[in-house]
Amino acid sequence: MAITNSDAAKIFKALSDENRLSLVLSLTDGEKSATELLKAMPFSQPTLSHHLSLLCESGVIIARRDGKTVNYRINTEAASILSDISASLAASPSEPAKKSAPIKAKRAPAPRKPREKKEEAPEPPKEETPVRRTQVFDFFD
Repeated sequence: MAITNSDAAKIFKALSDENRLSLVLSLTDGEKSATELLKAMPFSQPTLSHHLSLLCESGVIIARRDGKTVNYRINTEAASILSDISASLAASPSEPAKKSAPIKAKRAPAPRKPREKKEEAPEPPKEETPVRRTQVFDFFD
């Protein structure tokens, strides 16, 4: 099965959260109900539902309804995709890291002291000219 980069990114994004990763790891023992998962996790039921729905959307786990109970298990196709990606990363030749020249840190300039302000004479308040109304309103026409 050929996997696209988009599919792989969805899987890795789903597994990048610590809570979702612990949910997937708890399913390595086999299929579990949402109630069993909730007892093992340190978060509330709405949070569990949120994480489980993201894992189902990404294809990492599969949900199966059995009456009122929903059971979850790891999707073996997604697991084989992760295994293939890990194997190809491990098999790729890696170059030894090149040592680069050490970076010289620049010293930050010393903070400047604020200049003292010379006291200036306050400006006299400006006189406002009265506003003349040009329109005359006659309410009693």
